[in-house]
Amino acid sequence: MKTLLTWLLACPLLLGVSACGGGGGGEDGDVGGDVGATPQLLGPLLYSELKVRSQGVILTEAGPVQVDADGVMTGEVAFYRLFPAPPEPISATRLEIEPVDGAVRNLDGVNAPIRIGGLGTGNHVATLAAVDDFPRMLVLTRPATGLSNSRLDGRYHFTLFSPSDAHSIWGRVDLDGRGAGSFPTAPESNLDGELQDPLLRDLSYQVQADGSTEVIVRAGDAGSISSFTLDGAVANAGRLVTATRTEGGLDDGALKPMVFAAVRAAQNADTSTFSGRYWLTVFLARSLPAEMEFTTLRGTLDADGLGGCIVNGTTHRGDGAFAVLVNEPATYTVAPDGTLEIVFRDADLAMTGGLDAQGRHAVLGGSQIATLRSCFGLLARQP
Repeated sequence: MKTLLTWLLACPLLLGVSACGGGGGGEDGDVGGDVGATPQLLGPLLYSELKVRSQGVILTEAGPVQVDADGVMTGEVAFYRLFPAPPEPISATRLEIEPVDGAVRNLDGVNAPIRIGGLGTGNHVATLAAVDDFPRMLVLTRPATGLSNSRLDGRYHFTLFSPSDAHSIWGRVDLDGRGAGSFPTAPESNLDGELQDPLLRDLSYQVQADGSTEVIVRAGDAGSISSFTLDGAVANAGRLVTATRTEGGLDDGALKPMVFAAVRAAQNADTSTFSGRYWLTVFLARSLPAEMEFTTLRGTLDADGLGGCIVNGTTHRGDGAFAVLVNEPATYTVAPDGTLEIVFRDADLAMTGGLDAQGRHAVLGGSQIATLRSCFGLLARQP
């Protein structure tokens, strides 16, 4: 059987995951979703998509959408490539959710699937990838309402991804519950296969009562500091944050679409915290001599709670080629604070990120192995 690296080299594109906690462990219970509840996505959601328009050209689309009782999704999203653009209505599509495992199909007007993925336990976040055309990764987050800045308090694992230059940044951030965040240790960074200091200085955030959230990241050295604004949502009582860049331009020195995700860090975690079947969606990027290459991976990951896992899924690259992964083996490690590293066979692909306290959701960034590519990924345990 071919290794994952073989498929990724044959399908040169990029990959992406999500987080959510629950009751127990001394934390508040779920808000806006219950463990064991029937999988469903209704009402207001945050729509956030990484979208390859043509080989080497990528943009983000983000905005609030509504899903009715029939699963019909409507709304307006703004897209960002080099500059923001005014919101435009999305084409009405329908979400079809499997009640047993939370599998999600996004159907077009003639009921043909255009995106496939899964909804995690608690109904807080779903991740999907396109099944046709160019690679796309869609994250649908259900905002938790009635929150404020005080709900984002404590240590979080985060990943920040700029696909246009194959740059992934990941690490830990301490949020003070008053709108400010600091990095206890220098975040790690993989810029198109090179490990380097991302020069992140700090971040700020603002949580609204409807769950919408603004995240501002500052980066650079003392002589040149840039600020990047991302709009998103807080979910699961403040244990999960997703955000997408929809603002900025020449004035901040970086004309780049970006996505961000964070989960509240676990405490006293070990390999058994990461166990069960997860929905996995990853967006990968790397540069070739003539262009950028983007690939998505969608499927499931089965973790045995002992440090081993199996991946089944599909990769999709920019030229439209697909490849199927069957029982692809990988290993993983979990640190006491929930730091998670997953290494596929022969270290063909490695991802580092973080796990929440209940092991239900994780965010994934690039690899500490310099030769491996940058990525953005979300994991959500099946209901």
